[in-house]
Amino acid sequence: MRNFRVSAADAQRLLDRQLACWQLAHDNYEALEKVCVRTIDCGTFQVRVQYNPARIVSTSAKTDQANLLHRPCFLCNGHLPEEQLRIPMFDGFQLLVNPYPIFRQHWTLPKLYHQPQRIWENFSSMLDLMYALKPLSVFYNGPCCGASAPDHTHFQVGCRGFLPIEADCDVVDREQLFADGTLGVFVLKSYGRAVIVLESDDSTRLLDALSNVYKSLPVEVNDLEPGMNIVGWHESGRWKICVFPRSKHRPSCYEAEGQECLLISPGAVDMSGVLITPRKEDYERVTSTCVRRIYQEVSLSDEAMWMFMTKFKRRL
Repeated sequence: MRNFRVSAADAQRLLDRQLACWQLAHDNYEALEKVCVRTIDCGTFQVRVQYNPARIVSTSAKTDQANLLHRPCFLCNGHLPEEQLRIPMFDGFQLLVNPYPIFRQHWTLPKLYHQPQRIWENFSSMLDLMYALKPLSVFYNGPCCGASAPDHTHFQVGCRGFLPIEADCDVVDREQLFADGTLGVFVLKSYGRAVIVLESDDSTRLLDALSNVYKSLPVEVNDLEPGMNIVGWHESGRWKICVFPRSKHRPSCYEAEGQECLLISPGAVDMSGVLITPRKEDYERVTSTCVRRIYQEVSLSDEAMWMFMTKFKRRL
């Protein structure tokens, strides 16, 4: 493991500096203390719904190719706000405070150079970021799975203890795909959505397992990688990573009209059990039935998960 120069403490100092000198960030983090949150019991799992108006920028982002070509990339250095400070990281990443937070501590880690959002060539960097920034959680949104900048490689980082999956992955009933002394791979059962959990204290073995997961997941004809969201962290000498295989970018309720419309565009945070609703009416109307339908629509189906498990075991 490399000797990292940037830690979670450095990230916190950056956040403190930005809140003191950047009014937009200060106001949005202050507003976060007053957001409405409620819990929905879905039977075999629970989710929290957060009413967060500032997230309308991300939720309603137009990520089709035509719109991407005609808007400046907000993660490129030349387009960052003048007030935004940055800390260089390894592998060409830099650490920025996210001015539209979901967490009380929320950062974005974009690449210095403009290149498409892809996980395959960044698996190793992802593990290193989890290690360097422990005890924080690192998450990845695929280019068609919640990333509001699918044309620019980036991760996000948030405080631990916020996402239900962080606790659920240890207590929910799960099926073992592989386990030995250094690596465990499981799928969660009765969780309303597809989740693959990987645990290891060996980064080399974990990278091999992640590669096998990637190669075993289906890829749509026009996609450049399997649809997925990833959340992970490093704790007590081990990495723990949750992969949410996706079949669809947005649920049908996103494009529905009238009372059927719910402006919910699931990314890693939503798949991890915190649904973000930037409109008050959606926050008030979402039910357990809505939650289950949204997860079912955007997750890999049971049949597709069975095919994944078969391929994954064969690769091992």
